[in-house]
Amino acid sequence: MKPMETIRSEDVKEGMRFSAPVFFDDGKNMFLAEKKPVTPFHLSVLSRWSVPYIVTYGKPLGSDPGIEDEAEELEAVSEVEEAEELEELEKDTFSFSNIVRKKLTDVSSWKFYSKAVKNIQKFFADYKEKRTADKALIDDSIKLLYKLVTDDKNFALTCVCCKFEKTPFYPLAAIDTAVLSAVLAQEMSLPPRALVHCISAAFLHSLEMADYAALLVKAPASVQKNAVLNVNENELLRECVQKTVNFAAGTLMYPREVISAFSQRYERWDGTGSPEGRKAQEIDQGARVLAVCCNFYSMITPEPAGAGMLAYDAVKKLLDEKDKKFDSGVLKAFVRAVGLYPPGTFVLLNDSSIAQVVSNNPDAPFVPSVQIIKSSSAGDDKTGKLIDLNGEKSMLIVRAINPEEDKNSVNR
Repeated sequence: MKPMETIRSEDVKEGMRFSAPVFFDDGKNMFLAEKKPVTPFHLSVLSRWSVPYIVTYGKPLGSDPGIEDEAEELEAVSEVEEAEELEELEKDTFSFSNIVRKKLTDVSSWKFYSKAVKNIQKFFADYKEKRTADKALIDDSIKLLYKLVTDDKNFALTCVCCKFEKTPFYPLAAIDTAVLSAVLAQEMSLPPRALVHCISAAFLHSLEMADYAALLVKAPASVQKNAVLNVNENELLRECVQKTVNFAAGTLMYPREVISAFSQRYERWDGTGSPEGRKAQEIDQGARVLAVCCNFYSMITPEPAGAGMLAYDAVKKLLDEKDKKFDSGVLKAFVRAVGLYPPGTFVLLNDSSIAQVVSNNPDAPFVPSVQIIKSSSAGDDKTGKLIDLNGEKSMLIVRAINPEEDKNSVNR
């Protein structure tokens, strides 16, 4: 076999295509599919990860107009086939949703997540109605989520990224940001006590945001329009933060570490945050963890005012803010823990199969392990098959699928 061609990263340009798959400098992990164009994101990956070069058995297609035209034609055909596949999947929406539901609820760890959601839902309802809030509900939920994350991190992340039934937003956000914070703390090798503190601070964040949302609805239109998540510039937010701090310190009797993680989560790595303008290592470590997880969750959630974007796109957006809003070390740990395609994400493979990510590969985030949910061919039915894409040369992810935008091809 002929040796691989080496292309220096600085020589890779947007729009370039190659006649064979392109790999990172390790020669194993795929960087670019055959005949697919280099995009700005590919270039940013090379820069962000300091990749010195890429390798391929092929050659640049731009050097041969005839081949380039053929590549474009093949890509157009591929896009048509992809659209037809998604259209066909619309017919199977109900049964497909049931498959996802069954996959989650059949796992023994589901009971930990489900019970924690119910606990926090009741706690939030009591708190909202000014009834005596039972601290035991929070304590029990912390134990449940601790066990869920330490027993099965990938399933915990799947619960966060793959919703299929309605639950009041803020209790659910409390659980999901707590899961993300615990997973990140675990990846950073923080001690068990710190992991519990991160879960507790995440609960406080959602409790405060629920209070803030209720007050904001009643505020004048001018206040609503100019509302920013800056404690110094937003009187309503400042009021809610202080109320939550008092509740946490008094009623819940949380330690200083939890209060600091909660109260400093609006601080930013470059010093532009609030309330004290802390920067870099001056910011509590738990707050740095919570800031990343809360921002990620707000981006993947369509309500109450989130972007509802793909988890894949949310991770990319976070990386764009490293050393600005966020600690780059914490972000790096987040990508290792969650991946570019977090568990629970639905993806379209290059053979037109639909798969769900079951676990990420920390050392090769572009090639997670997936389970086929909808096979592309009845003659070669791969449905249910587990595939480690890191060991597959012929299979790769074309893109992540948005359950809302892709016309019911998948359901959360």
